[in-house]
Amino acid sequence: MITIMRMAISMLFQDARDTGLAPGETLFVSGEEVTGIYMVRSGRVHLQRHTTHGAQMVLQNAGPGAVVAEASAYSSRYHCDAVAAEESVVAGLPKERFLSALANNPALATGWSALLAGVAYGRDAIRLGGILIGLSLSALVLGLRGLPELVAGLGVVLLPLLSPEWRRPAYQRALALGLGLASVLCAATLLTLHAGGQLDDWLRWHGWQRFTSGKPAFRAFSELPWFAWPIWPLALAALWHEHRRLGRTRELHLPLLALLAALLTALQPSWSRDGGLLPILPPLALLAAYGVDSMKRGAAQAFYWFGVVCFAFFIFAFWTYFAALEWRLPTRLAAHLARLTPSYKPGSVATASLLLAMAATALWLLAIPLFPRAKIRPVLVWASGMVLVWTLLIALFRPWMEAGWGYQPLIADLNRRLPAGACLKIDTDPAMRTMLRYHLNPKRDADCPWLLASADRKVATDRAPVWEGARPRVKQQRYRLYYLTP
Repeated sequence: MITIMRMAISMLFQDARDTGLAPGETLFVSGEEVTGIYMVRSGRVHLQRHTTHGAQMVLQNAGPGAVVAEASAYSSRYHCDAVAAEESVVAGLPKERFLSALANNPALATGWSALLAGVAYGRDAIRLGGILIGLSLSALVLGLRGLPELVAGLGVVLLPLLSPEWRRPAYQRALALGLGLASVLCAATLLTLHAGGQLDDWLRWHGWQRFTSGKPAFRAFSELPWFAWPIWPLALAALWHEHRRLGRTRELHLPLLALLAALLTALQPSWSRDGGLLPILPPLALLAAYGVDSMKRGAAQAFYWFGVVCFAFFIFAFWTYFAALEWRLPTRLAAHLARLTPSYKPGSVATASLLLAMAATALWLLAIPLFPRAKIRPVLVWASGMVLVWTLLIALFRPWMEAGWGYQPLIADLNRRLPAGACLKIDTDPAMRTMLRYHLNPKRDADCPWLLASADRKVATDRAPVWEGARPRVKQQRYRLYYLTP
């Protein structure tokens, strides 16, 4: 399981920036603030620590594909030294971007899906169900939210015992196997963290205090209607269809219990805006699948035509706005968009992106009449329509969104004010720090003469800022550059 988890984590470094290391060169040292997480592209990096007697102890011999000290993502300081054992190349991600990518990674939803599959298989296939329960439960516990996921996961696997459908010897044996496997894997991982002196840091982010910092219900679920669209209307249709015999419809018991556990878990803080909503999707999808199967012909037709009309409107709106941006037609809309993003230059959309958008639009319009006349037709319309919407947004409007809401124009203006190779201290919000390291990657040191700070931060200097800027469409979030050395 650890190998699978490392493979999933290593995929986050596909677009990371590479850094070369000479033999004996230090990547980071013990006690240094954790600013980045690294993966070895080539060569070999040793994680080492010195004992009280001065002896050198190698904790990890990281080769190509290995992530260097990934547990440091949950710590404020590195607990060991990272030294290149030979000529090496490492890929680095800022800590905030690494955590955000993990939280948004589909592995979280996959873990919950595997847990539900384990419960379902456990009634008939003891070994398969137990292994799925054990692997998925341990992956959720050792994930980003720790004990809240443990409580929710235990609720999912234990509450079905209240139903006679799961109160069978086969499921009880599968449950015992799964809980035993999860206990062994979690214990081994926590003992490894304890041996490396990182258990306290892990507990700080994953322990009981996670239960004391919940989010208000409105804030936690305010984005759920669009995040789970269109499966939540289908899930509600399934519940309405079976509301008179819900107690006897055992197919819905497991997804309902899992949905309740996931909703409670979403009240706990997550590392990203939408990360806490991911566990809600698998049980909602199961309910929606039942809803599609039980949908009457008239309702299926209405849902189908609603989807066709909605996505046809989106297609018309997207291409109209694109024409206004690129070809200045219609003129009133073009003038309005020019006032919104004056820095945008027509012609910024690549020819390949334009051809992709045209092909996706044509394929969707041609495919609509070919969908089979069955209950599955609304699902096909909505699934393909959502893919089309995101394809058009990225292909046609990414340069425009970057010109108005992106960080690249702001960082380019900042870079013009900095001398080449300048050392820069950063005291900003996590998003700006991440973008600076991605686009600029400045030198960082405690004695840097240049300081970039958010305008709302107090700066220990009486010097006036030499530069001030903001993203074009986010004027309220401003940044200031100070030169601290005379």
